[in-house]
Amino acid sequence: MIPHYLILGEYDVDSWDFQQTGANANKCSTTVSYYLNRNGLADSANPTEVRENGRYKTNIWKNEAGIPLFKFGQTAERNHNCIPSEMPMLYEWFSHWSQAADGMRLYDGKSIKLHADKPSDNTESKANSERSGRRGNSSKAEYTKGYYTGNQKNSGNWKMDAKGWWFRYVDGTYPQGTWKELSWNGKNKWYHFDTVGYCQGGWLNDTDGNIYFLYNQHDGNFGYMLTGWQLIEGKWYYFEPEAGKMQGHLYRNTTTPDGYRVDVNGVWIQ
Repeated sequence: MIPHYLILGEYDVDSWDFQQTGANANKCSTTVSYYLNRNGLADSANPTEVRENGRYKTNIWKNEAGIPLFKFGQTAERNHNCIPSEMPMLYEWFSHWSQAADGMRLYDGKSIKLHADKPSDNTESKANSERSGRRGNSSKAEYTKGYYTGNQKNSGNWKMDAKGWWFRYVDGTYPQGTWKELSWNGKNKWYHFDTVGYCQGGWLNDTDGNIYFLYNQHDGNFGYMLTGWQLIEGKWYYFEPEAGKMQGHLYRNTTTPDGYRVDVNGVWIQ
Protein backbone atom coordinates (compact mmCIF):
# COMPACT_ATOMS: atom_id res chain seq x y z
CA MET A 1 0.00 0.00 0.00
CA ILE A 2 1.33 3.42 -0.99
CA PRO A 3 1.81 5.65 0.96
CA HIS A 4 3.13 3.72 3.96
CA TYR A 5 4.65 5.01 7.19
CA LEU A 6 5.40 2.70 10.10
CA ILE A 7 6.97 3.90 13.33
CA LEU A 8 8.35 1.09 15.47
CA GLY A 9 9.55 0.96 19.02
CA GLU A 10 13.25 0.34 19.56
CA TYR A 11 12.62 -3.26 20.60
CA ASP A 12 10.00 -4.16 17.96
CA VAL A 13 12.69 -5.45 15.57
CA ASP A 14 15.96 -7.24 16.15
CA SER A 15 18.33 -4.40 15.28
CA TRP A 16 18.69 -0.95 13.74
CA ASP A 17 20.14 -2.47 10.56
CA PHE A 18 17.69 -1.86 7.70
CA GLN A 19 20.16 -2.92 5.00
CA GLN A 20 19.17 -5.83 2.77
CA THR A 21 22.59 -7.46 2.90
CA GLY A 22 23.84 -10.82 4.08
CA ALA A 23 22.01 -13.74 5.61
CA ASN A 24 20.67 -11.64 8.51
CA ALA A 25 19.15 -8.83 6.49
CA ASN A 26 16.42 -6.98 8.38
CA LYS A 27 12.93 -8.26 7.55
CA CYS A 28 11.52 -4.74 7.14
CA SER A 29 14.03 -3.87 4.43
CA THR A 30 13.55 -7.20 2.68
CA THR A 31 9.75 -6.85 2.68
CA VAL A 32 9.71 -3.25 1.47
CA SER A 33 12.23 -3.92 -1.29
CA TYR A 34 10.26 -6.93 -2.49
CA TYR A 35 7.03 -5.00 -2.96
CA LEU A 36 8.68 -1.92 -4.50
CA ASN A 37 10.50 -4.03 -7.08
CA ARG A 38 7.55 -6.35 -7.74
CA ASN A 39 5.25 -3.44 -8.52
CA GLY A 40 7.77 -1.41 -10.52
CA LEU A 41 7.85 1.50 -8.07
CA ALA A 42 11.57 1.58 -7.26
CA ASP A 43 14.72 -0.47 -7.74
CA SER A 44 16.69 0.26 -4.58
CA ALA A 45 17.11 -2.72 -2.27
CA ASN A 46 18.26 -0.46 0.57
CA PRO A 47 16.68 2.74 1.89
CA THR A 48 17.26 5.77 -0.31
CA GLU A 49 17.70 8.02 2.70
CA VAL A 50 18.25 7.57 6.43
CA ARG A 51 17.40 10.41 8.83
CA GLU A 52 18.30 10.62 12.49
CA ASN A 53 16.67 13.19 14.74
CA GLY A 54 16.97 12.75 18.47
CA ARG A 55 15.12 9.58 19.43
CA TYR A 56 13.99 8.92 15.87
CA LYS A 57 15.73 7.07 13.08
CA THR A 58 13.75 6.99 9.82
CA ASN A 59 14.52 4.86 6.75
CA ILE A 60 12.99 6.20 3.54
CA TRP A 61 12.52 4.49 0.17
CA LYS A 62 12.04 6.90 -2.79
CA ASN A 63 11.38 6.43 -6.49
CA GLU A 64 13.38 7.99 -9.34
CA ALA A 65 11.43 11.25 -9.06
CA GLY A 66 12.42 11.58 -5.40
CA ILE A 67 8.91 10.84 -4.11
CA PRO A 68 9.04 9.00 -0.77
CA LEU A 69 6.99 5.81 -0.99
CA PHE A 70 7.76 3.98 2.25
CA LYS A 71 8.93 5.23 5.62
CA PHE A 72 10.00 2.83 8.36
CA GLY A 73 11.18 4.49 11.55
CA GLN A 74 12.17 3.52 15.06
CA THR A 75 11.85 5.43 18.29
CA ALA A 76 14.50 4.86 20.93
CA GLU A 77 13.50 3.84 24.45
CA ARG A 78 9.92 2.81 23.78
CA ASN A 79 8.07 -0.41 23.01
CA HIS A 80 4.95 -0.85 20.85
CA ASN A 81 2.56 2.04 21.47
CA CYS A 82 2.88 5.37 19.66
CA ILE A 83 3.48 8.45 21.76
CA PRO A 84 1.83 11.90 21.32
CA SER A 85 4.92 13.49 19.77
CA GLU A 86 4.69 11.05 16.85
CA MET A 87 1.21 12.12 15.75
CA PRO A 88 2.37 15.35 14.00
CA MET A 89 5.01 13.31 12.18
CA LEU A 90 2.37 10.98 10.78
CA TYR A 91 0.03 13.86 9.89
CA GLU A 92 2.79 15.75 8.08
CA TRP A 93 3.58 12.66 6.00
CA PHE A 94 0.02 11.85 4.94
CA SER A 95 -0.90 15.50 4.30
CA HIS A 96 1.23 15.36 1.13
CA TRP A 97 -0.89 12.56 -0.34
CA SER A 98 -4.17 12.63 -2.26
CA GLN A 99 -5.97 10.48 -4.83
CA ALA A 100 -6.87 11.32 -8.44
CA ALA A 101 -10.25 10.49 -9.98
CA ASP A 102 -8.76 7.46 -11.74
CA GLY A 103 -7.45 6.07 -8.44
CA MET A 104 -3.79 7.08 -8.88
CA ARG A 105 -1.98 8.18 -5.74
CA LEU A 106 -0.63 11.76 -5.87
CA TYR A 107 2.22 13.24 -3.83
CA ASP A 108 1.96 17.05 -3.68
CA GLY A 109 -0.25 16.80 -6.77
CA LYS A 110 2.21 14.67 -8.76
CA SER A 111 1.43 11.10 -9.81
CA ILE A 112 3.78 8.34 -8.72
CA LYS A 113 6.37 7.87 -11.46
CA LEU A 114 7.20 4.23 -12.16
CA HIS A 115 10.81 3.30 -12.76
CA ALA A 116 11.85 3.34 -16.41
CA ASP A 117 13.80 0.12 -16.67
CA LYS A 118 11.42 -1.51 -19.14
CA PRO A 119 13.29 -3.74 -21.60
CA SER A 120 13.92 -2.19 -25.00
CA ASP A 121 14.08 -5.37 -27.04
CA ASN A 122 10.58 -6.74 -26.42
CA THR A 123 9.07 -6.26 -29.88
CA GLU A 124 5.92 -8.35 -29.98
CA SER A 125 4.34 -8.79 -33.41
CA LYS A 126 0.68 -9.49 -34.13
CA ALA A 127 1.09 -13.17 -34.75
CA ASN A 128 -1.78 -15.06 -36.37
CA SER A 129 -2.34 -17.02 -33.17
CA GLU A 130 -2.79 -13.81 -31.16
CA ARG A 131 -5.12 -12.30 -33.74
CA SER A 132 -7.29 -15.40 -33.83
CA GLY A 133 -7.19 -15.35 -30.03
CA ARG A 134 -8.73 -11.88 -30.01
CA ARG A 135 -11.66 -13.46 -31.75
CA GLY A 136 -12.40 -15.64 -28.77
CA ASN A 137 -9.76 -18.35 -28.26
CA SER A 138 -7.43 -16.77 -25.72
CA SER A 139 -7.10 -18.01 -22.15
CA LYS A 140 -8.10 -15.58 -19.43
CA ALA A 141 -6.01 -14.19 -16.57
CA GLU A 142 -7.26 -14.41 -13.01
CA TYR A 143 -7.48 -11.15 -11.05
CA THR A 144 -6.38 -11.27 -7.42
CA LYS A 145 -6.12 -8.04 -5.40
CA GLY A 146 -4.56 -5.95 -8.13
CA TYR A 147 -2.19 -8.64 -9.30
CA TYR A 148 -2.86 -10.92 -12.24
CA THR A 149 -2.08 -14.59 -11.75
CA GLY A 150 -2.38 -17.80 -13.72
CA ASN A 151 -0.32 -20.17 -15.84
CA GLN A 152 -0.61 -18.27 -19.10
CA LYS A 153 1.64 -15.55 -20.50
CA ASN A 154 -0.84 -12.81 -19.61
CA SER A 155 0.05 -12.95 -15.91
CA GLY A 156 1.33 -9.57 -14.84
CA ASN A 157 0.44 -6.17 -13.44
CA TRP A 158 -0.96 -2.87 -14.76
CA LYS A 159 1.43 0.07 -14.41
CA MET A 160 1.18 3.81 -15.00
CA ASP A 161 3.85 6.44 -15.60
CA ALA A 162 3.87 10.00 -16.93
CA LYS A 163 3.03 8.80 -20.47
CA GLY A 164 0.16 6.46 -19.64
CA TRP A 165 -0.89 2.93 -18.76
CA TRP A 166 1.10 -0.18 -19.71
CA PHE A 167 1.09 -3.83 -18.68
CA ARG A 168 4.12 -5.57 -17.20
CA TYR A 169 4.34 -9.36 -17.38
CA VAL A 170 5.82 -11.25 -14.45
CA ASP A 171 9.00 -11.80 -16.49
CA GLY A 172 9.50 -8.03 -16.91
CA THR A 173 8.47 -7.81 -20.57
CA TYR A 174 5.41 -5.93 -21.84
CA PRO A 175 3.10 -6.04 -24.91
CA GLN A 176 3.92 -3.76 -27.86
CA GLY A 177 1.97 -3.19 -31.07
CA THR A 178 -0.57 -5.88 -30.28
CA TRP A 179 -3.95 -6.83 -28.84
CA LYS A 180 -4.16 -8.44 -25.39
CA GLU A 181 -7.09 -9.77 -23.39
CA LEU A 182 -6.37 -8.76 -19.79
CA SER A 183 -8.21 -8.63 -16.49
CA TRP A 184 -9.11 -5.43 -14.66
CA ASN A 185 -11.39 -5.29 -11.62
CA GLY A 186 -12.29 -8.92 -12.15
CA LYS A 187 -13.39 -8.49 -15.79
CA ASN A 188 -11.57 -9.68 -18.91
CA LYS A 189 -11.48 -7.16 -21.75
CA TRP A 190 -9.43 -6.55 -24.90
CA TYR A 191 -6.81 -3.78 -25.00
CA HIS A 192 -4.51 -2.55 -27.75
CA PHE A 193 -0.96 -1.38 -27.06
CA ASP A 194 1.06 0.93 -29.32
CA THR A 195 4.53 0.09 -30.62
CA VAL A 196 6.14 1.63 -27.54
CA GLY A 197 3.95 -0.39 -25.18
CA TYR A 198 1.30 2.05 -23.93
CA CYS A 199 -2.40 1.22 -23.78
CA GLN A 200 -4.33 3.15 -26.42
CA GLY A 201 -7.67 4.94 -26.31
CA GLY A 202 -10.10 6.34 -28.89
CA TRP A 203 -10.41 5.35 -32.56
CA LEU A 204 -8.04 2.66 -33.80
CA ASN A 205 -7.45 1.84 -37.48
CA ASP A 206 -6.05 -1.66 -37.26
CA THR A 207 -3.73 -3.29 -39.77
CA ASP A 208 -6.50 -5.78 -40.63
CA GLY A 209 -8.44 -2.91 -42.27
CA ASN A 210 -11.05 -2.71 -39.53
CA ILE A 211 -11.82 0.18 -37.22
CA TYR A 212 -12.23 -0.17 -33.45
CA PHE A 213 -12.93 2.16 -30.56
CA LEU A 214 -11.09 1.90 -27.25
CA TYR A 215 -12.66 3.49 -24.19
CA ASN A 216 -10.93 6.85 -23.75
CA GLN A 217 -12.19 8.21 -20.45
CA HIS A 218 -9.71 8.36 -17.58
CA ASP A 219 -12.13 7.16 -14.93
CA GLY A 220 -10.36 3.94 -13.96
CA ASN A 221 -11.49 1.98 -17.04
CA PHE A 222 -9.31 3.46 -19.79
CA GLY A 223 -8.44 1.47 -22.89
CA TYR A 224 -10.84 -1.46 -23.19
CA MET A 225 -12.39 -2.32 -26.58
CA LEU A 226 -16.04 -1.31 -27.00
CA THR A 227 -18.70 -3.62 -28.44
CA GLY A 228 -22.36 -3.32 -29.39
CA TRP A 229 -24.16 0.03 -29.80
CA GLN A 230 -22.13 2.99 -28.54
CA LEU A 231 -22.89 6.71 -28.43
CA ILE A 232 -19.65 8.54 -29.28
CA GLU A 233 -19.57 12.33 -29.54
CA GLY A 234 -23.30 12.47 -30.22
CA LYS A 235 -23.40 9.74 -32.89
CA TRP A 236 -24.41 6.09 -32.66
CA TYR A 237 -22.06 3.35 -33.87
CA TYR A 238 -22.29 -0.43 -33.82
CA PHE A 239 -19.31 -2.67 -32.98
CA GLU A 240 -19.38 -6.46 -33.33
CA PRO A 241 -20.22 -7.90 -29.87
CA GLU A 242 -19.49 -11.59 -30.48
CA ALA A 243 -16.17 -13.39 -30.21
CA GLY A 244 -15.26 -15.33 -33.34
CA LYS A 245 -16.76 -12.68 -35.64
CA MET A 246 -14.01 -10.04 -35.66
CA GLN A 247 -15.19 -8.88 -32.25
CA GLY A 248 -15.14 -5.13 -31.76
CA HIS A 249 -14.91 -4.09 -35.42
CA LEU A 250 -17.04 -1.17 -36.58
CA TYR A 251 -19.97 -1.90 -38.92
CA ARG A 252 -19.79 0.43 -41.96
CA ASN A 253 -22.07 0.95 -44.97
CA THR A 254 -24.24 -2.00 -44.05
CA THR A 255 -27.15 -3.17 -41.90
CA THR A 256 -26.54 -4.15 -38.29
CA PRO A 257 -27.74 -7.55 -37.00
CA ASP A 258 -30.70 -5.82 -35.34
CA GLY A 259 -31.80 -4.18 -38.59
CA TYR A 260 -30.42 -0.62 -38.57
CA ARG A 261 -28.53 1.01 -41.45
CA VAL A 262 -25.14 2.65 -40.86
CA ASP A 263 -23.28 4.82 -43.37
CA VAL A 264 -19.78 4.53 -44.77
CA ASN A 265 -18.36 6.06 -41.56
CA GLY A 266 -20.35 3.69 -39.37
CA VAL A 267 -22.85 6.32 -38.17
CA TRP A 268 -26.47 5.17 -37.71
CA ILE A 269 -28.67 6.59 -40.46
CA GLN A 270 -31.74 7.90 -38.64
